[in-house]
Amino acid sequence: MVGRVSPYLKPLDRTIILGVAVSLLTLSIIGWLVIGQFVLVFVIVVIAVLLLALQLVAFRRLDLRLYNGERAYLQTEALFSLFSVVQLRYPLPPMRGWAISPDFANVIVSLIQERKPKLVVEASSGISTIITAYCLEALGEGRVISLEHDAHFAALSTSLIHKHGLNAQAQVIHAPLKRVSIGCKSWQWYDLVSLPTIQSIDMLIVDGPPADGHEITRYPALPILFDQLSSDAVVLLDDANRPEEKSHVTAWLTAYREFDVEEVPTEKGAVILRRHPQRRHVESVRYVGEQEMVERVWNS
Repeated sequence: MVGRVSPYLKPLDRTIILGVAVSLLTLSIIGWLVIGQFVLVFVIVVIAVLLLALQLVAFRRLDLRLYNGERAYLQTEALFSLFSVVQLRYPLPPMRGWAISPDFANVIVSLIQERKPKLVVEASSGISTIITAYCLEALGEGRVISLEHDAHFAALSTSLIHKHGLNAQAQVIHAPLKRVSIGCKSWQWYDLVSLPTIQSIDMLIVDGPPADGHEITRYPALPILFDQLSSDAVVLLDDANRPEEKSHVTAWLTAYREFDVEEVPTEKGAVILRRHPQRRHVESVRYVGEQEMVERVWNS
């Protein structure tokens, strides 16, 4: 049994096991000579507990490896699907981690093929900008404007767009974070002073700003850009498995009743909101009260 478990134990684990075993053996011999059989029983119980604990540690490590292996397989599968549709002219930076995962990239591709947007606005920039631009290029029309709060990363994203030859389809705007007021609450969000006058956003991708651990940062995306959305716009939110993003969706749906919601089981979680303007008139009487409720939720 130990031989089967040992591949999942680290070298330090084996050293500790050997040290404990030698110590127990030494104590058992001394105890046998000084006290008698009671020590032998005690040592056997300790060894049994130690072996059980080691088995549990090994099982958890094996389970974690299997879980991570399954996740890696699913993302590899998604990557093959992505590359079968998007024909790259230059390598992409590493995906996952802070960057989007391949399965989220596939959601972007699917939505663009379904909706054929003329204008995509993205909160954040990076690989998602490149994937979006390639899809718009394949459609023969459309552009993506990405907001990036970090000047260095904005320059990197712009350089990446140039390397992929997508300047006609994509633009990154450096938009530092500033305090914005929505209702009676203020938030940190992108400064839109450099954003060109736009109307009819057909697709809004929300993958930023990054959470700072102290406040909810992505909620302002919909309230600030709502008036620029087209009548059948779609909103795509990444990292939807996190509690903060779940609260965004709840607040959005409460304030803007004309959206349907679809949860997509990606690695980090994704949510799609599809706008149905005909609902606006049905819910108009309730809208003011719901908006007040949202403000109370955020202030509570």
